[in-house]
Amino acid sequence: MRYFAVATFLSLSISVLHAQMDGKQLYTINCSACHQLKIQQGGPALTEVAKLYRGKPEAFVKWAKNPLPHKRKNLAQMPAMAHVPDADLRKIYQHVMKVTKGLEAIKPKKRVDHFPDQLKKRPLIQRIFMPNVGPAAIAVALENNYNFAFDAGVSRLRFIWKGPYLYGYPYWSGNGDGLAVIHGKKVSIEETSPLPFITDAAPAEFLGYSMKDGLPTFKYRKDGIEVQERLTSNSKQVVRTFTLTGAPNPLKLNFPTMDGISYSSSHGQWAGTSLLADTDKPIVITYTFSK
Repeated sequence: MRYFAVATFLSLSISVLHAQMDGKQLYTINCSACHQLKIQQGGPALTEVAKLYRGKPEAFVKWAKNPLPHKRKNLAQMPAMAHVPDADLRKIYQHVMKVTKGLEAIKPKKRVDHFPDQLKKRPLIQRIFMPNVGPAAIAVALENNYNFAFDAGVSRLRFIWKGPYLYGYPYWSGNGDGLAVIHGKKVSIEETSPLPFITDAAPAEFLGYSMKDGLPTFKYRKDGIEVQERLTSNSKQVVRTFTLTGAPNPLKLNFPTMDGISYSSSHGQWAGTSLLADTDKPIVITYTFSK
């Protein structure tokens, strides 16, 4: 029997992670999965985008936030970039205008899946349509062949899998309905958020993410509590961190009861899978399950 350990840290503090990224970095994270420089793939080439929006930064931001109606029926519908701050979208706009200056789009003889070329070095984050995830899917490749899918639409993790990252051609070649293919084995599937105050029926408000060491820290808010969630990995574990601000003191968390799951924490009192703890210092919660 193999064992897969997930360590969850809840640190209650007022600190907020900030990552200062330039337009190129923001483009790579948010746009490169669908938009190439001179070749139409998944979405229109950057050269085409530049022709449409050169000298129109606010129109670019408005379209990125709400890309409706669907203009290009032969291409996938662009997911809304509502989670990206306007200032970051303007940085992306400036990058697009800069790298496309003087260039013309080229039409490939056949559609080629360039996606694997981007996936040789981990970690990696991409926005792309995926199976069993909402349209606001974010796929992250961790070290040691671990990967996970985060659903920004409901502000929670959907599943973790081990093995190759993604095969993107079904998405590139689809007409708005194609999904990337997962190659590997799902080692964890979450039906609900482990934070009991967040449900799919009453999801948290997604606030975007910051970047550190190539990995995202997701940010969302529910009932006045702001959450930062981050996943990293080593050869045997995926380490999951929650940072909560604005939480009541004392804080009571009721975690789900699941076969093969056991919980522990750095402090606080447990009653079954319910934890009561003060919020004046970090709480470390660890749970392990077998696969």
